[in-house]
Amino acid sequence: MHTMGRRAVVKAGAIGLATLAGWPDLATAGATSALRRTPSRLVPDPHRILDLPEGFTHRVLARPGEVIGGAVRPGGAAALHAYDLGGGRLALCVGHDLRLDRVDAGALAAGDPRRLGGTTTLVLDRRLQVEAQHVSHRDSSTNLGGGPTPWGTWLACEGTFAPGGPGRGGLGFVHDVDPRTPDQGTALPALGQFRRHSVAIDRTSGVVYQTERRPDGLVYRFLPDRIGDLRTGRLEAMAVLPPDRGRALRVRWVDVTSVARSDVLRFLGAARGAMPFHGGEGVVVVDGAVLFGEAGVGSAGHARLWRHRPDRGTLELVHEAAAPTTATSRVVVTDAAGQVHTIARAATDGEVVRGACWDPHGTRLFVTMRQAGTLVVEGPFGEFAAARRGHAGVRRADPDQLDRCANDAGVTAMEVEATLALGMA
Repeated sequence: MHTMGRRAVVKAGAIGLATLAGWPDLATAGATSALRRTPSRLVPDPHRILDLPEGFTHRVLARPGEVIGGAVRPGGAAALHAYDLGGGRLALCVGHDLRLDRVDAGALAAGDPRRLGGTTTLVLDRRLQVEAQHVSHRDSSTNLGGGPTPWGTWLACEGTFAPGGPGRGGLGFVHDVDPRTPDQGTALPALGQFRRHSVAIDRTSGVVYQTERRPDGLVYRFLPDRIGDLRTGRLEAMAVLPPDRGRALRVRWVDVTSVARSDVLRFLGAARGAMPFHGGEGVVVVDGAVLFGEAGVGSAGHARLWRHRPDRGTLELVHEAAAPTTATSRVVVTDAAGQVHTIARAATDGEVVRGACWDPHGTRLFVTMRQAGTLVVEGPFGEFAAARRGHAGVRRADPDQLDRCANDAGVTAMEVEATLALGMA
């Protein structure tokens, strides 16, 4: 079966404007809501942490270096997710991008039994005050992304690799973590062992989609033998075929189950026809469509947003842009009319927004930052949040909308389209 080359895939799949710039991390771009009022501009933060529109406030919930569970809270806060505990209480699970082979800022030395690793949890009361906190998972390395499960846990993803099995020095696994319980987490070797960025589960089919954090990484899907049980199943890598009709590329999947635990998994997958992607980033499932980011690496790299429709077996290149020279430093949201705005921006050049998520009701925004830690943002974007869940599918911005948004608070056309592509109302 014919498989397309890398250059042919990008050329054939190109849909959208070639001049768009300003790649947003999918986790950050995915932070969206319906705004009661349209923010006109961002107000400089006197504390030099996070600039917000007038009427919005932020508060730091957890800082690196604080004592937690008899140890020191680690830095490197990255991906996060909020879980409903009932009665207005929340469990906020935060992944930490820390390496186990060195001492990172705010972390304890490797081998220390109190060492904090993969995830920490903040238990918040109904007023969003910290009621309790604990280490929900320790001793996993370089947790960049991850993803929530339909059964209320967090899949912590190791963005590094070391040979060996779970608990025997091996790295590169997914760990299923219950954010409510201290010091646990079950490794899932069947999902493969490689430098992973993020995962997303299709709630209908149970299929797990995964991105690889490599310049020549692959995109994988895991088909469990039983929906909801990730202990056994088949691991496959995405291959791309020429378009059949229209402009969308066709997708087939190649089985790599037999080599799932190998640092050369991507090479073996490519030898079987799988398509390399230049630095896999965040992945989400919206209305059955799988959207994933390709970061681009180096001065000549290009960042891309791809959309795979499993029901049609197609792949579309939504956007291509020059890779950014700096990490993501702002959060983009949409209002009920579909207009896009920058709702938050790091207040200093040395600070970076690492991740963002909503509370279960979509009325308050949680943000992680490289230096400041974990914050909550509150403001007038609450009551109509249901509008964002009632969308009919993926949208595209018209040229006039692109121009308007590009002139509003520095929002780029790339951010407009990427946000709408993630399924906004």
